Amino acid sequence: MVQIRLKAAMLFDRSVWVIFLSFAGVWADRSTLVGQTVPLQVDFTAIESVEPASDEAQTPPRIKSERKLKVVEGPWGVLEVYPIHVMAPDRYMDILQPESEATEWVFVDSTLEEIGRFLEELGVGSDSDGREGRSVRYVVEGDTIRIFPSDGIVRGLKEESRAKLAARLGGDERNPHYQSPVFIDSGDPQAWFAEAGVEESNVRLIASLCYRREGMVLFSDLPYVLSIQQSESERRKILRASTKTRALVARLNLENSADLHAVVDYWTGGYKRKALLPIFESISEVEAVERIDVAHLLPPLPRMLMYTYPGLTSLAQGEVRDCHWTSQHFFSDRIVGSTRYPDLAAKV
Repeated sequence: MVQIRLKAAMLFDRSVWVIFLSFAGVWADRSTLVGQTVPLQVDFTAIESVEPASDEAQTPPRIKSERKLKVVEGPWGVLEVYPIHVMAPDRYMDILQPESEATEWVFVDSTLEEIGRFLEELGVGSDSDGREGRSVRYVVEGDTIRIFPSDGIVRGLKEESRAKLAARLGGDERNPHYQSPVFIDSGDPQAWFAEAGVEESNVRLIASLCYRREGMVLFSDLPYVLSIQQSESERRKILRASTKTRALVARLNLENSADLHAVVDYWTGGYKRKALLPIFESISEVEAVERIDVAHLLPPLPRMLMYTYPGLTSLAQGEVRDCHWTSQHFFSDRIVGSTRYPDLAAKV
């Protein structure tokens, strides 16, 4: 059950912004807005990244940069988008601890000979190769073989080998850090972890342990990096930084919306969500108000959960509110049905 709990937490760190982006419409360079797909050219490098000031990240942080990104006008109006980053609150670190800090590679339905050949392809040596610090240990448990590589092997793998290892191990939930790796959304692991307050030596180490898959920069050796820390404070910083994910603050610019009635029609779903009408009517009557945060226009459930992490009780019970759960309940008024991992996985 601990493994499921950890997986739930790892999954949710990305669903923080899935909740918002599945409606506001920016995911990679593609937008899905109420059934209509429109490509968006979003240059995130042109906008200053702003870290939320609150540890809880319950509300959108104050935007300090004056630079704006105006998204192409569509039936939704004109959106001004600001990228931010959110991390799990520090008090969550106790429950997000890995089950073990030992680096472990789990192979199922494989022979020792087959695994040995695979490790040789990765450039991994054995006890007999005479290289200090580059040995491997293993344990056989029925049809499962657990490999425990030395620290030297973990550090010495080339990026290509790391990617190959991750592809082999990522299909089994017994390799949780390969199945759900840390995603470096910016593509720059050094800046990603440095901005989170991680020490420079650890930033360089983490960057050397990253690999690429389909254009994404990933990191799976969190247990190893945590295991060598001498400071509990630094250890928690690294663990918290591993939950970091990119999110958006979006504001609807009504001043530049040519057809206000069409915009209102879009956000109210053809005037089905009549509860939104008063705010649009009020804004149209006040000249000084030109923009509205999109958070005010979302259905009750995503508005409640946006920029937040699940409660500690939810994590302890193995509840999952990831992108699948979000899609299923986006237009709900409240949390309904089971959010436990086995039940949700079965539905998906």
